[in-house]
Amino acid sequence: MPTALLTQLRDARKAKLWSQRDLSERAGIPQAHISRIESGAIDPKVSTLQDLARVLDLDLVLVPRTTLTAVDALVRENAGQEDSQRLREVVAEMYSAAEKLQAMAGGLSDRVADVADELSKLELAEIPPWIRSDILTSTYGISKAIRAANTRALDDALTHLRPLLTDAVVRGSRNRARPAYTLDDEA
Repeated sequence: MPTALLTQLRDARKAKLWSQRDLSERAGIPQAHISRIESGAIDPKVSTLQDLARVLDLDLVLVPRTTLTAVDALVRENAGQEDSQRLREVVAEMYSAAEKLQAMAGGLSDRVADVADELSKLELAEIPPWIRSDILTSTYGISKAIRAANTRALDDALTHLRPLLTDAVVRGSRNRARPAYTLDDEA
């Protein structure tokens, strides 16, 4: 099975904040089978892929090869918009949690607010896909910790996210076009 398809299934599941067990219950497919599909250990039947796609709000579509480039571009653009929307939702959730945490654990609320500030300034389009994926996965962990009011898990998720944000900023600034001349160059 193509790696891109496996990645798309896994990313769609994670975007819904579902574990493999959650998907298993919704699709009626054993969790171990889903794990083997996502790891590429087995090639599932088309009917199994259809069941997973339906539950994940996806469609299996056959397209002419001549239109594949255009379809891929549209899918990437849509995924980028969905990722940006999800990131905005997590940032809003983090700001709200920072206010609640202020009363419980003052230092943690400052960290949550600081990371939310950094995330809100992030331009996902400028970040390589593998870093973007790691950042979004970390934000899912933050979201789960906030919903569960688990300060330890939140602290761990923030600690994990911090170096990813640093890497994203560094790589994003390298990819950003720089003017040939600025007034700052005269100083």
